[in-house]
Parts: sequence; C-alpha cells; structure tokens
Amino acid sequence: MTVYKIRTQVKDLEHKRKTLRRSANRTDPEKPVFTWEYEDVGWFVQFEGSYEALFVGKERPEDLEVGAPVEILIRPLK
Repeated sequence: MTVYKIRTQVKDLEHKRKTLRRSANRTDPEKPVFTWEYEDVGWFVQFEGSYEALFVGKERPEDLEVGAPVEILIRPLK
C-alpha cells in the first residue's frame, strides 16, 4: 500500500459558528434591538496551496498555528 505525503504549512486556523436565528425587538421603530443566536460549528484549518478548510474538531487544536509546517498523509483504506 502506498502512502502519499504532502508537505505544506498552515495558512489559516479559524473557529466557525453558524447563525441560527435573528430576531428584532421593535418597541422603538427608530432603534430596533436585534438578538442573534449562534451554533458552534468548530475549528477549521486551511493549508497553503488549498482552497478548502478542513474540520479539525470542536476544541482548538493546541499544536496547529498559522505558519506551522505540517505533513498530510493519505493512506487508501482497503
């Protein structure tokens, strides 16, 4: 079995959240008060040379920082 290795570095590390709902209290039409509800999606990493951001978990990865060199391994499962 061949293992494919890609050497690159971390381009971006980002915590993402999704907006679930926005509501407005319109008691004062001139100054509405908006309330936002969010859902935690988790941490995503993007590598140099890639346009994709990959999910790496709900907790911030302690050993990944922007600029850190990494090796990505691809092992076909059979």
